[in-house]
Amino acid sequence: PVHILRSFPTYESLTDVTEYDKFRIEGQLWLGRYGFDEELTDAFGIVETHGGLVLPIYGQNLVGKNIVGCQIRKYSGTPKYTTYSTQEYSYLRFGTIADPDKPLVITEDLLSSYKLHAAGYHTLCLLGTKMDRKILEWMAGQHKRQILWLDDDMAGHAATLKLMKEFSPLLPQLTAIFNHQPKEIDMET
Repeated sequence: PVHILRSFPTYESLTDVTEYDKFRIEGQLWLGRYGFDEELTDAFGIVETHGGLVLPIYGQNLVGKNIVGCQIRKYSGTPKYTTYSTQEYSYLRFGTIADPDKPLVITEDLLSSYKLHAAGYHTLCLLGTKMDRKILEWMAGQHKRQILWLDDDMAGHAATLKLMKEFSPLLPQLTAIFNHQPKEIDMET
């Protein structure tokens, strides 16, 4: 479960350790499990704070890296994730204007979003299962095709069904994939 707080510390204030090789072993093992090495960790601004990893949330208007919040993946305790954001999503695209012919892949976790972006896709990570109508309209204008790629489990299937019903009137080219989580797939694949 994800707990979203609207008032929060900044990404910068949570940053204790920025070098991957200085992260606690728990952090290195968790990231390594999904193929995140020093290069990928640096590329997406993943850092460590006491007790967990800080995963940046990116804003809609990308100029460089527009970090608008973060999610902390705790090493222990519950909830496992705590999200600090005023946005309901994290958006990564290439350049200042999205290539409308390249599909937008919608994920449910930040590591999957980062990994797909590193593989060459525009990504939108949902921070929950709701999306503002204005954002959906904007997204439909930016990307002709959208792919919903949530977890291949009961919760992921239920969320996909709900989102397909909700999103399809505004996103007529929306399709869904059920095959592993993107973060679990090797970069070569």
